[in-house]
Amino acid sequence: MSSIRCRCGYITDTTVYPSPHLGELKWQTETESESEERSRDVKDFFVALDKKQDKNWVRNYFGESYAESYPDSIGIANVIEDITSRASFKGGRCIEQCEKCERIYIQKEFYSDEWTCFEKAE
Repeated sequence: MSSIRCRCGYITDTTVYPSPHLGELKWQTETESESEERSRDVKDFFVALDKKQDKNWVRNYFGESYAESYPDSIGIANVIEDITSRASFKGGRCIEQCEKCERIYIQKEFYSDEWTCFEKAE
């Protein structure tokens, strides 16, 4: 997704980050699930770290190319940050407000290219 065309004809460029007109909508069940996943994965990483199996854990969790840089270029703090980021990017829907007419577009499903439009009440 690189742009969204509004019904009024205005096109929002979605490649600009951070954008004052794009955001994310998550239901409480999604944010609760993220929190549980993040806590579990960080705890699992620390268990692996205590057992000196952290390199293998990182490989299984992030993949070979990430693991090649651990722990030389990617430190423990980076791993924890990446665990939390990974959990945060699951689920939710994008939301966009047209800069011109203020219509709101909400993505129907995560990674969907279908949108529901809401117009400003007069």
